[in-house]
Amino acid sequence: MQPNPFTALNQAISQLITSNSATLQATGLDIFCGLAVILLVWFGIKSALSPPRRGMAADSTSQSSPT
Repeated sequence: MQPNPFTALNQAISQLITSNSATLQATGLDIFCGLAVILLVWFGIKSALSPPRRGMAADSTSQSSPT
Protein backbone atom coordinates (compact mmCIF):
# COMPACT_ATOMS: atom_id res chain seq x y z
CA MET A 1 0.00 0.00 0.00
CA GLN A 2 1.33 3.45 -0.95
CA PRO A 3 1.75 6.12 1.70
CA ASN A 4 -0.77 8.94 1.74
CA PRO A 5 0.76 12.10 0.18
CA PHE A 6 -1.43 14.33 2.36
CA THR A 7 0.02 12.81 5.52
CA ALA A 8 3.57 13.54 4.33
CA LEU A 9 2.56 17.07 3.36
CA ASN A 10 0.92 17.64 6.74
CA GLN A 11 4.05 16.45 8.56
CA ALA A 12 6.31 18.67 6.41
CA ILE A 13 4.15 21.75 7.03
CA SER A 14 3.97 21.05 10.76
CA GLN A 15 7.75 20.67 10.95
CA LEU A 16 8.28 23.90 8.98
CA ILE A 17 5.90 25.84 11.23
CA THR A 18 7.42 24.56 14.47
CA SER A 19 11.01 25.14 13.38
CA ASN A 20 10.43 28.67 12.00
CA SER A 21 7.51 29.91 14.09
CA ALA A 22 9.18 33.14 15.27
CA THR A 23 10.20 34.12 11.74
CA LEU A 24 6.76 33.35 10.36
CA GLN A 25 5.07 35.31 13.12
CA ALA A 26 7.31 38.35 12.54
CA THR A 27 6.70 38.18 8.79
CA GLY A 28 2.95 37.99 9.32
CA LEU A 29 3.02 41.01 11.63
CA ASP A 30 5.06 42.98 9.08
CA ILE A 31 2.58 42.13 6.34
CA PHE A 32 -0.34 43.16 8.57
CA CYS A 33 1.27 46.50 9.48
CA GLY A 34 2.14 47.16 5.84
CA LEU A 35 -1.42 46.54 4.71
CA ALA A 36 -2.76 48.78 7.50
CA VAL A 37 -0.47 51.62 6.36
CA ILE A 38 -1.53 51.15 2.73
CA LEU A 39 -5.22 51.29 3.66
CA LEU A 40 -4.79 54.40 5.81
CA VAL A 41 -2.83 56.22 3.10
CA TRP A 42 -5.34 55.12 0.45
CA PHE A 43 -8.25 56.48 2.50
CA GLY A 44 -6.39 59.72 3.27
CA ILE A 45 -5.51 60.41 -0.35
CA LYS A 46 -9.01 59.48 -1.49
CA SER A 47 -10.63 61.84 1.00
CA ALA A 48 -8.13 64.64 0.30
CA LEU A 49 -8.67 64.51 -3.46
CA SER A 50 -12.43 64.04 -3.43
CA PRO A 51 -14.68 67.07 -3.95
CA PRO A 52 -16.46 68.46 -0.89
CA ARG A 53 -19.74 66.82 -0.04
CA ARG A 54 -22.98 68.46 -1.03
CA GLY A 55 -24.29 70.94 1.48
CA MET A 56 -20.88 71.65 3.00
CA ALA A 57 -19.29 74.96 2.08
CA ALA A 58 -15.59 74.99 1.36
CA ASP A 59 -15.28 78.46 2.89
CA SER A 60 -17.63 79.35 5.74
CA THR A 61 -16.99 83.10 5.38
CA SER A 62 -18.49 83.18 1.88
CA GLN A 63 -21.96 82.30 3.16
CA SER A 64 -24.26 85.24 3.63
CA SER A 65 -25.79 85.50 7.06
CA PRO A 66 -29.51 86.29 7.30
CA THR A 67 -30.24 89.64 8.92
